[in-house]
This record gives sequence, C-alpha cells and structure tokens, in this order.
Amino acid sequence: MWEILWEREERGSYAVVGVATPRAPLQTMGFLPLVGLSEQSWGWDLVSKRLWHNGKDLGVYPEKIPGFVVPDSIHVVLDMDKKTLG
Repeated sequence: MWEILWEREERGSYAVVGVATPRAPLQTMGFLPLVGLSEQSWGWDLVSKRLWHNGKDLGVYPEKIPGFVVPDSIHVVLDMDKKTLG
C-alpha cells in the first residue's frame, strides 16, 4: 500500500495514476496519458474516474458512488495474491 498526494487544483487534462511493468512505454506521440495506454500498464484518471488498460476505457471507478470526487490524498492497495489494485 502507498499514498499519493495530488491536489485537485494541480490536476491537468490527464491526471492518471496506476502501475506498469518495466516494458511499458515511457514516451508517446501526441498528448496522451501513458499509464493505461498499453497492455503493460493500468491507470485510473482522477478527474473522470475512468479506468484504463491497453488504451481501452474499462469504465468508472467507483461506479456506485455518484458525485464522488477523488480527494487530494488517496491510498493505493496492490494485492499480488489476488492480482488486484484498489
């Protein structure tokens, strides 16, 4: 588990956090978020609350809390046994 501090006022167009393997690309052409762009990374956009993997929109997280705003401080939990990120 780790904490991410990112103030809402400081988030831009692509405020995406996540995890990636060492094979994930570190650069791309154009203005795109890198985390979640390839099959080697998984990302969560803190503004739109959309989940991304392999360049595909996987839906909203959390989906059952309408009006949810991601706070300035979030905790990320990686469960290697269950292969989940929350």
